[in-house]
Amino acid sequence: MQGTTKNLIAAVAALTVLSGCAQISESRFNPLNWFGGSSEEATTLAGDISKYQGPPDTSVQIAELVSMNVDRMPGGAIITAEGVAPIQGFWEPKLVVADSEDPGTITLDFRIQRPYRQHPAGAVPTRTVSAGAFLSDAKLRNVNRIIVRGASTQRVSSR
Repeated sequence: MQGTTKNLIAAVAALTVLSGCAQISESRFNPLNWFGGSSEEATTLAGDISKYQGPPDTSVQIAELVSMNVDRMPGGAIITAEGVAPIQGFWEPKLVVADSEDPGTITLDFRIQRPYRQHPAGAVPTRTVSAGAFLSDAKLRNVNRIIVRGASTQRVSSR
């Protein structure tokens, strides 16, 4: 009889605990209830998001362009350029396609980001940066000149 009493007490305790679960499942203590399902609402965006172009480009042209190479590769060409910044600390060099009036010419601007804080001028090797870009055969199909521009100089490669 003592064994059945223990079983009865265990069953009543289990039922009590399980009945409490029904209340907890609907309470704020249950992490699964912290957020409900989603519903559709009208957007409050001012304008068309597909026209978003990203943050504005704050880069500047390299002060002095010192070299440029065009190397043929399978599927196109790699254009590399080297320039000298006015002081140390300039970063993120890149070659950016610019508008060109001549359809047979591709013009690239050598651009870099300004340093966040003032740096010493430093020796020329510490201010020298390089950038590269790949142009596919499709983009080079009718091109006979490639120009890379800096702030004071430009380099031209013709075929």
